[in-house]
Amino acid sequence: MDVLGKDISHENRQKLTLENASLAVQFLAVMPTKLLHEYVMQLQSLLTISIISGAMLNMELFVETIRVMDVLHWINAKLKDPESQIEKKEFHNDAVNNNLELKSHMV
Repeated sequence: MDVLGKDISHENRQKLTLENASLAVQFLAVMPTKLLHEYVMQLQSLLTISIISGAMLNMELFVETIRVMDVLHWINAKLKDPESQIEKKEFHNDAVNNNLELKSHMV
């Protein structure tokens, strides 16, 4: 599904994507830490359930979720006040680290 439409040039798509990314980072940076933490915990739960359920893992979706977690970790470390940051341990997921080899799937 092409939500940007067929008439948008490649150059404009890149610009739009960068603008959206910048907006998303700004939005997440000003999000109250409590809400950001809840979001991180929900993503962690989804990752863990995906692994322990034994169902076929959608690796593309799984890797993209890990990338979102990386962005959230970066925002937390770089853009949040040190006294209100989410603890680093909250970004660690034993189910992921102990059960999957993700390096071959990451760029």
